[in-house]
Amino acid sequence: MRALALILATLLALPGAAEAQDPDWPALYDVQGVADDDTLAIREVPDAGARILGELPADATGVEVTAPDHTGDWGRVNHGEGTGWVALAYLSRRPGQDAIPRVLHCAGTEPFWSLDLTPKATTFSPVDGTAMAAGRARAQMAEGRADRFSFRAWRQGDGLTGVVARSACSDGMSGRAYGLTLDLLVLRAQGATHYAGCCSLAD
Repeated sequence: MRALALILATLLALPGAAEAQDPDWPALYDVQGVADDDTLAIREVPDAGARILGELPADATGVEVTAPDHTGDWGRVNHGEGTGWVALAYLSRRPGQDAIPRVLHCAGTEPFWSLDLTPKATTFSPVDGTAMAAGRARAQMAEGRADRFSFRAWRQGDGLTGVVARSACSDGMSGRAYGLTLDLLVLRAQGATHYAGCCSLAD
């Protein structure tokens, strides 16, 4: 346990993979103010005249905006294997989003793995190994920091311990841009393994 405490202290002290983001981002939004027979354009750059990459339906909900542009008028969203921009004037931020998200989906590559945190369970799934299902994660904010938090979840001696930071993150394989990084320790009887990846709020 002492070794684990030292590792966690080190992770919390490390700077993010990039400059820390505003604690208000990323966040989930719903499309608003768009006619039922119209759509909200996802544009290549934050400009109303920019090329359209895709569209969001008028009733789209749970749209994850990972960061705003410098004007605060546009929000970056992931689309396909890349990113685009939508006008924030047509998005409504969902209420009740806390500094510690209730649901989180994380993943990493080489080796490939995924982690799902929900109010009821925490599940780690490596592509080439045995999945670990633990109970509800216990999370807490970092002392003096609004941009990161840690969590722990245990079951029958195995455990998952992670530090999530609001910082720009790339999966290393696509042009998608995430707003949350994760350093994860998977603790089994044979020892601990450190994974690093990106997280999303979207379902």
